[in-house]
Amino acid sequence: VSTQAASANFFYSSMDEDDFYALRTAYYLGDYGKVEQEYNNLNSLSGMKAKERDSYLIRSLVAQKRLKEALKLAKGEASAIVACKQLIGYKQSKSEEAKDSVID
Repeated sequence: VSTQAASANFFYSSMDEDDFYALRTAYYLGDYGKVEQEYNNLNSLSGMKAKERDSYLIRSLVAQKRLKEALKLAKGEASAIVACKQLIGYKQSKSEEAKDSVID
């Protein structure tokens, strides 16, 4: 096996191991309908991977200003979920003082 072929095989096998590739790509492209599809495709995940999956859907809901739905999903103490809760609180804040308190 040539070095080039070996590195190509490593690249593709590394990509295959990334459960969140399609979900993350859809989120960063702003294709929030696709985010929901990919979220549903990853329903077998558990633990921290499930929390990471949830954080992408929550952030896509926030981007669509669907804050009530996002807040319902933002349960738990995982760092990604806590960050999403803070983002929701910031978006819902009416005054600069309230926004500052969310950041602190």
